[in-house]
Amino acid sequence: MITIDRTFNISKEAIDIALKYPKRAHRKVDAITATTDHQINNFINKKVKAFLLETLSKYVKQRQFILTHFAPDDKSKYTQLYELDRIMREVDRLQSARVVVVMAAIYWMEGALKTTSPLPNSKYYKHYEELILPMIEFCRVYSFEHRRKART
Repeated sequence: MITIDRTFNISKEAIDIALKYPKRAHRKVDAITATTDHQINNFINKKVKAFLLETLSKYVKQRQFILTHFAPDDKSKYTQLYELDRIMREVDRLQSARVVVVMAAIYWMEGALKTTSPLPNSKYYKHYEELILPMIEFCRVYSFEHRRKART
């Protein structure tokens, strides 16, 4: 999902870090030259958190727009809109949270995200399949890995 390239810069006695996002995210590479691990961790955490929350927010707003304007009036439409509203409130709440909390929350929102997904024949399904599902999996793996490290 997100790849991190590290290069040791001998002339500056520093490390060049580049975060690369999925192609479908349409984001530029974020880069920094850092001298300490603390700088590197802060940079990565800040950028990953911003990417996750921005991607989720855009996805939810797009789904709300499509459902509001184009879906037939039935119970499932209103159920999905309710779930999307819940997710959006959670995204707003997570703005001040640490990246590990954001990732755990996205993983736990998996059920709501899947019930509000576009239909497989939708032109938006490819975006869901190539960006949202891998994002959920990325958060799941990170959350489990973080929990495992915390226990040891």
